[in-house]
This record gives sequence, C-alpha cells and structure tokens, in this order.
Amino acid sequence: MEKYIQVKNNEKIVIYQLNESEAAKELLTLLPLQKEVENFSNNEKIVYLPKALNTQNTPMAQHGIETLSYFEPWHNIVFYYDDFGPYPGLYQIGKLVKGQEYIKDFQGLVEISEYHE
Repeated sequence: MEKYIQVKNNEKIVIYQLNESEAAKELLTLLPLQKEVENFSNNEKIVYLPKALNTQNTPMAQHGIETLSYFEPWHNIVFYYDDFGPYPGLYQIGKLVKGQEYIKDFQGLVEISEYHE
C-alpha cells in the first residue's frame, strides 16, 4: 500500500509519496512532528528529526526537485525547491506529489503528518 506524508506551513500543504525504504518506514513512526524549518543553501529547506533513521535498503538521492531526501549525517529531512546533485549520505525517501510551489516559502514551524487520500 502506498504511503504519503503532508508538510503543512502557513495553511499551504505539500504532499509526498514515500518509497518502500527502511528510512521512509521509520519516518512514519515519528509522525506527527512539528519542527522548525531552516533555509539551507540556495535550493532546499531542512527539518531536523528527533533521531536517526535506518538507511538500510534506502536508495541514494540522485537529483530533481521532486525528491524527498534524508541527510544521514545531520538526521534531517530535505525539501528541495530547485535541482541538486548526488551527495554522500543523501538518501531518497519519497517523491513530490503536489505543492512544490510552496516549498521555497516555508518558514517557521512545519507540521509533518501522515496523509491519506
């Protein structure tokens, strides 16, 4: 069964479909979360998780603004609003379904929860 999460910020909602990786499954066990979103670089927003995720059988992230990623060294989720390239420790845990236009404007608290269609 397909699993989805929603990321809500200032009444704007972004939906991601999770893959079948261990990291994506563990992320679901941490939800719901309310976390401060931070700017990072010129193409992404990040949220730190309360604990590390298991990356066994989790594919490395390659590129594309539709990618939902987990950066293992810092235990954070990465929401892209511009393209990126492969990076050591960066794993793909899902893909964007809708709401990409809102990511660049994320600020303050975001609420991350499981989403059901």
